[in-house]
Amino acid sequence: MSIAQRILFVFCFILIAACSIKNTTEPDLWWQLTTGEWIVEHKEVPKVDFLSFTFKGEPWVNIKWGAEVIFYMVAKMVSPEFIAFFVGMLYMLLFYLLFLVLKKRGGFTLNNAFGIAAALFIVTISHRINGRPEAFSYLLTGFYLLIFYLSKSNIKWLYALIPLQLIWTNLHEGFGIGIVMMGIFVLGDFIEHRKVNISLLAILLLSMAAMLVNPIGVKIYPYAINIFTQLQTNTFTTELSSFRQAEYWNTFAYLNLLGFLLSAFYLVKNYLSNKGQGFWSIVPAFHLMLFIAFFYLSLQSNRNIVYFQLAAFPLYYAFFE
Repeated sequence: MSIAQRILFVFCFILIAACSIKNTTEPDLWWQLTTGEWIVEHKEVPKVDFLSFTFKGEPWVNIKWGAEVIFYMVAKMVSPEFIAFFVGMLYMLLFYLLFLVLKKRGGFTLNNAFGIAAALFIVTISHRINGRPEAFSYLLTGFYLLIFYLSKSNIKWLYALIPLQLIWTNLHEGFGIGIVMMGIFVLGDFIEHRKVNISLLAILLLSMAAMLVNPIGVKIYPYAINIFTQLQTNTFTTELSSFRQAEYWNTFAYLNLLGFLLSAFYLVKNYLSNKGQGFWSIVPAFHLMLFIAFFYLSLQSNRNIVYFQLAAFPLYYAFFE
């Protein structure tokens, strides 16, 4: 790696760090810290609302309790203001995982194409680099994507998804994304090889079984689709607005749309130039389906834009290359 390449690589992380330096303006952070403190002190997850006035004592299912404990520990060891930068560090790790995905795909060079793709990716997700627990879901999505590519040469990598799904289930309500990604991977393998891989199905089922290890047990399963069904239910924030609403269309939504058009152009161009032959070797079936599924998800909620960007980033690089 040349000096210029090192500078480019380091600059990407500096850009992410700069995006994370923000005022502590997240209104949810304070009740999340209080909840994390309560869990640490009582050694259990609260089952009823103990924070609000109007719903005090009402049943409460807290899915993101793990993230709240982590945030509380960070705030206790450093300060609440540091949480935004801590989340920025999670995004730095996420970016490094995507870098590894590019290397695993093959034909990768740390060049200007990487720099342009990285800039588009970072700027598009910059509005979500804040002190929110959803960063754990984005990070684990990156881990899953890397593991899928690593499994192409060694299927044993997929067994790591079982404990990761257990961890994800206790960190953030976006844990259902992991099961969807595994389902898409199983379907993609079937499309490419025209046969059902029993090992992949077993890993999927074991991952779903691992979800049982949580404070509410089997009741967790309906919450797996929460990220797909909670849209437009909160009228106090625009981050859950869909593309059908004017509030959705901010700068980041337009950048997301631009990313989709660039990626789609690359996919169509490669398919036509190869006349469909060997297309799956360029873009695996699971990645293509993930690209489509995550773009749909990003249209349903502004905060879901990050998921699509994770699937699109390797295609950005291929387009600019």
